[in-house]
Amino acid sequence: MNIFLVMRQPYIEKVESLMCLINYLATSNIHVHIITTVDEQYLMPSFASKNIECSLIDTLRSKSPFSYVPSSARILIKVIKSAMSEKPALIIGADQLGTIIGQWAAQVLGIPFVYYSLEYPVERAALTRRVDKLEYRAIKKSRLAITFDDAHAKFISREVVLTRINSCFYQ
Repeated sequence: MNIFLVMRQPYIEKVESLMCLINYLATSNIHVHIITTVDEQYLMPSFASKNIECSLIDTLRSKSPFSYVPSSARILIKVIKSAMSEKPALIIGADQLGTIIGQWAAQVLGIPFVYYSLEYPVERAALTRRVDKLEYRAIKKSRLAITFDDAHAKFISREVVLTRINSCFYQ
């Protein structure tokens, strides 16, 4: 079984619960393909399992403004291209842009999307920025939300008005 993890910012090693989830899946003989960007501030963690693969998308701008493709679009293209050959069972979106990109890709591919809550999403009343509205929509379309605790789950359920979603808690 294959699972994709989409995360715009590569700070995976800073999120201990996410590292535990990735390692748990890998030891359960599930192939985890992490798709994220290159960032000098965050080093990609080294995983001991052969079941974990990382694809790093370069974020450097091209010298020509006519050939520049935003990194978010490059991540989406990478997810869809990789999914065509690897056939993931689901896609997990981990940060705000990873959630949006992952949900779009899952929708295009017709596979389930899982929202991994790293932090509270914006409150419904404060949805003014387009990116916040897109994240809200992506969370609402997710099949499952993985949260840190009961408070996160209640906030997400209340703010995003989740009706058909289950929340998982693990420590």
